[in-house]
Amino acid sequence: MIELKLSQLARTLKRGNALLLKLLLLISGCLLNTNVNSESTVFNKNSLQQIEQQYKNQPFLMIIWSTDCPPCLAELQLVGEIKKENPKLNLAIISTNGIEEKAELDKILNRSSLTSVPSWAFSSKNSQQLKHSIDPRWYGEMPRSYFYDNQHKRKGYSGQLTRTRVISWMKAVR
Repeated sequence: MIELKLSQLARTLKRGNALLLKLLLLISGCLLNTNVNSESTVFNKNSLQQIEQQYKNQPFLMIIWSTDCPPCLAELQLVGEIKKENPKLNLAIISTNGIEEKAELDKILNRSSLTSVPSWAFSSKNSQQLKHSIDPRWYGEMPRSYFYDNQHKRKGYSGQLTRTRVISWMKAVR
């Protein structure tokens, strides 16, 4: 129905109002909740170094998740809420799903209000090697998080994060 009305509007505005039409299409896209995270990139063996460099001398929280992990999905919701309350919270979000699932990953990040956060998805090859590149002592359990302080000393945590744990860490690294 929206598409039909938009096409009728397009015909009506055919001459001279292209800018208005573009604005209306942009608004209709927002109303349809089609926002996707254009920042999702492929996580490869060098990505961790790039993430650490991005937040050089700054604390950040790195979240590792998967679409087939219900606690991960709940954790993303929580982290999205905390990020809204604390916009300066530095986050990096990594999905162990393959980049070919980007559309689904972006929908989940959108529902969690995390589309503005830098995110990565594993390349579809060598997921075990990629997990090892993050942490050789990590066996793949999820959700998995890493709390980085200002000097980038990190502490790994397996299991679903709680609001208390995240807020306590944020206070400790201020």
